[in-house]
Parts: sequence; structure tokens; C-alpha cells
Amino acid sequence: MATQQSVQRQDGKATLSLVLGILSFAMFGVFAGRPSVGNMLGVLIGILAILLGHFSRSSIKKSPDLLKGKGMALAGLILGYLGAVPPILALIILKIPGD
Repeated sequence: MATQQSVQRQDGKATLSLVLGILSFAMFGVFAGRPSVGNMLGVLIGILAILLGHFSRSSIKKSPDLLKGKGMALAGLILGYLGAVPPILALIILKIPGD
């Protein structure tokens, strides 16, 4: 009787989320405090990292025996949030008129 082994494979969305999260966070560091196209591009990349991280964690939760990469997806989420949220908050703060 043959037994079938299930081999976990790395979820590609988790890997891409991590790569985009790193890129977004790095772009925030390079363009911090200066409104620029690069900063807004970093925000968009961060949003993509966040979305892919959530999608990946959902896929891994549904198929834990087939997919791995939960930690990478979480790291991509965290870095995506760190790269996307501060520039948005800075833009909102700078746009609020002072008394």
C-alpha cells in the first residue's frame, strides 16, 4: 500500500508581500519628510504588500498542510504598514491648517 506524502510549498504571495514590504519600508526611509513621487510610490507598494500579506495568510490558514510562509506574510504585512501608513499620516497632518 502506497502512502502519499504531502509536501508543503512556499506561498508565492507571502514571498512577494515580504519583498514589496521591504521595498516600501526602504522607500519610506529614503524619502522620509519629503513629499515626492517616490514616497507615494512607496505607499502604493506598501498597500500591495498589505493586500498580498492578508491574502497569503488567508490561503495558508485554509490549506496549512499544503502551504507555508505564514511568517513571511506577517513580516510583509508589518513592513507594508510601516511603509504606507506614516507617509499618509504625514500628508494629512501637513494638510491640516494651523490656528
